[in-house]
Amino acid sequence: MGRRTVFFIAYLLLLLASHLWTARQADMPPFGVFPKMEGRGQSLYVLWGRAGGANEELQAIAGKLGEDPLKTVWAPLQSQERFSMEDVATAVQSSRADSVVVLGIGYGSLEALLLASELEIAPDSLVLVDPALSTRFELLGDDRLNAALKTFQLAWFWVLENAVPHFGYSRELPFNLETARRVFEADQGAAESLYKSYAGKMQLLYPESGSFVGSGAIDAYLEVRPATAAASYGNLDTLAEKVSVQGASFTVSQLDTASEAEFGDFSGVQLSPWWGGFLLAMSTLASEDFACIGGGLLAATGTVGLVPAILGCLLGIFLGDLGIYFIGRVFGATALELPVLRRLVSAKAMNRSAEWFEDKGVRLVVLTRFFPGSRVPTYFAAGVVKVGWIRFTFALLLASAIWTPLLVLAAYFFGERFLAAFESLGIGGWLGILAVIVCFAIGVRLLAKLSTWKGRRMLYCRWRRLIGWEFWPMWAVYAPVIAQIVWLAVRYRSISLPFSVNPCMPASGLVYESKIQILSHLQSAGVPVARFVAIPLESPVDEKLGQLRDFMARLGLVYPVVLKPDVGQRGQGVVIARCESDAEAFFENQEEATIAQEYVEGSEYGVFYQRFANKESGEVISITDKRTTWVEGDGESNLETLILKDERAVCMAPFFLKEFESELESVLARGERFMLASIGTHSRGAVFLDGCHLMTPELQAAVDGFSRRVAGFHFGRYDLRVPNEDALKRGEGIKVIELNGITSEPTHMYDPQHGPLFGWSSLMRQWRSIFALAKENRLAGHEPVSKREVLKLAVGHFRGLPSRDLV
Repeated sequence: MGRRTVFFIAYLLLLLASHLWTARQADMPPFGVFPKMEGRGQSLYVLWGRAGGANEELQAIAGKLGEDPLKTVWAPLQSQERFSMEDVATAVQSSRADSVVVLGIGYGSLEALLLASELEIAPDSLVLVDPALSTRFELLGDDRLNAALKTFQLAWFWVLENAVPHFGYSRELPFNLETARRVFEADQGAAESLYKSYAGKMQLLYPESGSFVGSGAIDAYLEVRPATAAASYGNLDTLAEKVSVQGASFTVSQLDTASEAEFGDFSGVQLSPWWGGFLLAMSTLASEDFACIGGGLLAATGTVGLVPAILGCLLGIFLGDLGIYFIGRVFGATALELPVLRRLVSAKAMNRSAEWFEDKGVRLVVLTRFFPGSRVPTYFAAGVVKVGWIRFTFALLLASAIWTPLLVLAAYFFGERFLAAFESLGIGGWLGILAVIVCFAIGVRLLAKLSTWKGRRMLYCRWRRLIGWEFWPMWAVYAPVIAQIVWLAVRYRSISLPFSVNPCMPASGLVYESKIQILSHLQSAGVPVARFVAIPLESPVDEKLGQLRDFMARLGLVYPVVLKPDVGQRGQGVVIARCESDAEAFFENQEEATIAQEYVEGSEYGVFYQRFANKESGEVISITDKRTTWVEGDGESNLETLILKDERAVCMAPFFLKEFESELESVLARGERFMLASIGTHSRGAVFLDGCHLMTPELQAAVDGFSRRVAGFHFGRYDLRVPNEDALKRGEGIKVIELNGITSEPTHMYDPQHGPLFGWSSLMRQWRSIFALAKENRLAGHEPVSKREVLKLAVGHFRGLPSRDLV
């Protein structure tokens, strides 16, 4: 069991224990229920504290009120028992208090205002302390931007609560999931309306200094509702004293005077240029595009100035990119050992960028700013090859100065229009903000790609892969087929039945089947198998090379020779070694035993075979003509250009550009061919054509003849080579290089002329045959492997574990 697996299991156990412990704590008996009111002359104070934090104001007020025996304090949110607003209103109305005061602090002002509005008899006083009723005077000053921030905060605390083992301690934090949910669910739009229309006595207390005064909030609150009495406080003791002595030190601007003013009429929060620029600069470290788009939206709402938004984003982008350069300059190529950089920069990409610098100089810095995916390896390579830092810094600053204003100004001028468009479609609030940012980010990337020939060809590649069935991902290919497999399992009353179709293979060839064992089984039955030798994984590299030399000398072989892992799917890890250095490189990176196999000249085909016991002979049901992919030089274009020009090669451009990364700049002579896909694997660039026209009685007889001799084999696809097409038709010169079992496909369905309906019908027909064949074998006494074994194999396959790590 690997270290990662151990850590993951330990994490899951800790998480489970944490959730069980937290659930047990939550089931404890509640305390802090509604206080009893005894005697006459008592006043009830219902207090709603801030959403998170130490709630120092609440503690000071409660402490001061508690000194008076005629004053009873109740803070519903501070007790462990949970009360709905209806419960609180009912409790207050049924109390025997002579007077009721409802007080809210910060976000608690919303609950206080709502409670006061729901009471049948208005409280004697509604006191709002540093209220947060309007989005104009908090966070970014815009309801949509604030909603986006609150959503992010809620998501963060949800992950902390549910995905981190905390054993209840997260709930003791000043800010936690409950407070985040309270902030997220606060309906400040409704609170603004309630505040303006509230008919009872209202008092507002605010700190003498701070954002409430600096943002102009106090002026807005008093202008929207002139009947509100207001007073400031300097410290917590003064605040507590003013609450305790109702009506003292309050001033009312205009009693019983209606106002046409709305909170939306005021400018609200405005970040200082320095602070706004700093926040945007820091945001670029998370996402440059999102920071620039967010900066443009903030500037459009007036929260931050346009110039500070541009300069802040520019500074963050410039310093971040300069940091990448200096990491490469100081630590060199050894920095690639860091996991973070290793995921972003491959050694091949770094070497290629270094070659670019030697050829094109620092002007490359400006160009890569506009090409997604090239920036990090280019800047890192510039540091490794020690490009002059003064020239590099100037080029980097120039690139940032061109790119950043374009993105910020685009969001500034068009962001509001996009928001309005999304709101008209019912996508408003934080979802609208997210939609705008995503649309702008995609749009910028799209425009950057459209501006270059390479970018346009890569977009063409994506289009071809989208409309071409043969390139669809496995989940799209098999989605309808899975439904049929489930139905067949119900019909045959067994989900494990298919795994008895080929008793000679573990799990009938699901995954992790040994190619060495299968080929040895075929060879012993007289099947014409291409000669091979097994090379153990445990042997040192020099011993493996020695065994390979012995094998080649014994059979009189010369390079090239085929090397492939004993366990693998879809051609993964298969190499045609053309010299000993290729073989050495293959052995150094192996995690499985190796098959060394003679390289058979000729054409490669996939021949699908099935054999029912109630029929006289088996039958070939599918033939795939596997074609290699190559490009031809013109004496001018480099390999990268040739790949992108070719109508077939461009469809596999992401794979080919990565596979031949170190050779992309090489220029092929006119007429020179470069082989891109030399093995018959579709995922590595081969073209699969429907070869059903090659079906002949001679081929049927030849394949059935040697297949019937293989004990325990009834269903699968041979990968074989023959000298030419005519030899295949005659059933002559066949050399089997591999046999695949239950997970093999009738690969002729990937012919470009076929579509998804043809492919789905082929796969469904295949699985009907699998269940029918498996039923025959089961009745003959061949039991399938256990469901537990199948699950182990499937989990190991999807996790990418080598066969030796299966437990």
